Amino acid sequence: MMYNLFVVRSPLQLINAIEAKEHFKTKNNILLLMNNNPNDHKQLDTVLKLSTWDEIVHYKPQTGSTFRQQIKLIRSMMKRSYEYVFSGDYGTVNQVMLANLSVEDIYLIDDGTMSIEIHKKLQDPEKVSYSKKLKLLRYRFFGLQTSIKQTINFFTCYNLHIINNEKIVQNEYQYLQSIFKPKTNEAGITYLLGQNLDNNWMKQGRYISYLRHIQEHFNTKIIYMPHRHEVITDELQALFDENFILQHNTIPIEIYFLEKGIYPKHIISFTSSALFNLQKIYKQARIDAILIRQEDLIKMQDFVKSCYDFFKPLNINLINLFEKEQS
Repeated sequence: MMYNLFVVRSPLQLINAIEAKEHFKTKNNILLLMNNNPNDHKQLDTVLKLSTWDEIVHYKPQTGSTFRQQIKLIRSMMKRSYEYVFSGDYGTVNQVMLANLSVEDIYLIDDGTMSIEIHKKLQDPEKVSYSKKLKLLRYRFFGLQTSIKQTINFFTCYNLHIINNEKIVQNEYQYLQSIFKPKTNEAGITYLLGQNLDNNWMKQGRYISYLRHIQEHFNTKIIYMPHRHEVITDELQALFDENFILQHNTIPIEIYFLEKGIYPKHIISFTSSALFNLQKIYKQARIDAILIRQEDLIKMQDFVKSCYDFFKPLNINLINLFEKEQS
């Protein structure tokens, strides 16, 4: 018997795995849930209710050698043959697993905008970091392959350009749209999707400065929805008032509006991958991406630029909050 395997570790990956399962109309579906982040558990439980699986394998490393547990997991998955394997990650463990499975077709599903970077890196396999080469070498000592023989394809919402003989299949989030029926239109409200950027990607204090500029730029009530890993600092908390409202969210934003029966009219963020997804689900909504100036970034400059390059051909508006200052 042939099976189909879906390897995921985050709520967004799980959403995309469900979309892939429905799009490819697969049978004998096994979900391998590799998650040890407690911040994701509630969202994962919510997404799991959206679809059914023939088998769910929960991988949570126990105390001891994580590496040996990974070896055991990979070997257990090697006992079956697969028509499709969908992976939401291309880290070391996933790469080794894909290299050793008996599978006809491999697809990577989106893990946010990192799919853009992974697609680039796959075109130049020689550019593998030294640390990853060392990690891969360990698996060879246990008799496992580390090089994937099949072509790696993509099931994605991004407009990736086909290179060589790979297949790029567009994810239009048709399943999500089919199971939810939004009932209300919310005019006069802007939903701002927070990102964990301050002191991470951006110079200290610049993220707060951008949020203040957003308050001044948009003449609407703003509902701020923080990222699930975002810390609400005292500086951020001080911004909130009756027109700038903090709204904590325990489910993925891609299904939040659908579950609440809301059809949002205006959504903004910075480089959030959710902008791509929401643009496909809510085609009538206005979607804005706030441009981050290169001088305000302490790292990830090329990655941020590539995100904006992908926004341009889509129905996503690029907003420069500092245009007047620069002119």
